Amino acid sequence: TTHHQLGYLTPPMSEPVADRPLSILQPIESRAECPICMLPLPLEEQQSIFESCCGKIVCRGCTVASKRAAIDKSVLENITRSHPNMNAELIEFQLIANKHTPCAFCRTERPLNPSETVKRLQVRIDRFNDPIAMNQLGDYLIDGIGGLKQDKKKAMALYKRSYDLGSPEAADRLSYYNAANPKLKSQYLKEGAKRGNINSCVELGANYRDYGIDEEYAKSLMMTAAKAGDEEAMRIVWIYFRSGYLTKGELEATLKAKQAASIEVKSENREFAKRFHANSRCRRKDFASAAWLCSLPLLALAFSIYCIKQGLFEQFKGSCSH
Repeated sequence: TTHHQLGYLTPPMSEPVADRPLSILQPIESRAECPICMLPLPLEEQQSIFESCCGKIVCRGCTVASKRAAIDKSVLENITRSHPNMNAELIEFQLIANKHTPCAFCRTERPLNPSETVKRLQVRIDRFNDPIAMNQLGDYLIDGIGGLKQDKKKAMALYKRSYDLGSPEAADRLSYYNAANPKLKSQYLKEGAKRGNINSCVELGANYRDYGIDEEYAKSLMMTAAKAGDEEAMRIVWIYFRSGYLTKGELEATLKAKQAASIEVKSENREFAKRFHANSRCRRKDFASAAWLCSLPLLALAFSIYCIKQGLFEQFKGSCSH
C-alpha cells in the first residue's frame, strides 16, 4: 500500500515568509542513486525496491536485469523456436517471473515470505539504526503484513524515530497520518519539503494554492517539483500557465528541466522492467477475471442446491399453476 498520497490539508494558519522552507526553491539535484547502475532512483516508489538484507534501495531495472541474466538462454531459444508465433519478449517475461534470484547488490538470498522480511527489517533497525528500515516496518504495521497486527501507534513511533534521524520519507508519512492535527501536519509537510521530498513539496504547494495563502510561493514549489520530474506537479504548472499565472518562458524552462530529469533516470533495463511489471499486472487481472468466470457454474450449482433444500422450486411451480 502506498502511503504517500496527494491530499489536501485543513487550511493552515498563514505564516511569515521567513518560515518558508526556502531551500527547496533550488533545483533538487541530490537524489539518491541506485548502487548498481548509478542512475538517480525513479520518483515512483514502485520502480525501486528496498533490500532488507543490505539496506540498499535498488531500481527495478537492476533487479529484473539480475533475473534476466540468470535465465537459461538455451531454454529461451528452444521455446522461441518451438513457438514462432509467440512474442519472444512475453516468453522471456514468463521465464523471469518464475526465476528466484538473490539480492542484486549483495547476493544474499531473498526472504521467502513477509515474516522473514520483518525479521530482517528488525535486525537492520537494532544493529544499524536504519531509518529506511524503520519506515518499511512502520508500513508493515500500518497494513498488518508479515504476521504483524495492525498497530498505528507503533508505526508512528517508528516514523518519528526515522524522522529524528533526518528521513524525508518519514516526514511525508507523519504529515499524512497527522491529518487530524493541521498544525502538526503542516509542520511535518514543510520539513519534508525542506528535506527534498517531492510528494511533500507538491502537497504543500497545492495547499498554499487552494487556500490562497501564497500563490507565488505555491507556484515556485510546483515548478521545483516539476523540474525534478514529478507528473502531478507538471500538470498543475500547466494549469498555472493556462490561467495566466505563469509566463511562457517559465513554462519552457520547467518543461526543459523536466525532460532532462526524465531522460536522466531512463535506461534500457528500466524500460524493460516497466514492460515486465505491466505485463505481470495484466496477467493477474486476467487470472482474476478467469477465476470469476470459472466460479459462476459453481455458484449456480450452489444456488440450485439451496433452492431445492428450501423447497423454493416447488413453491414456484405451485404459484405458476395457480
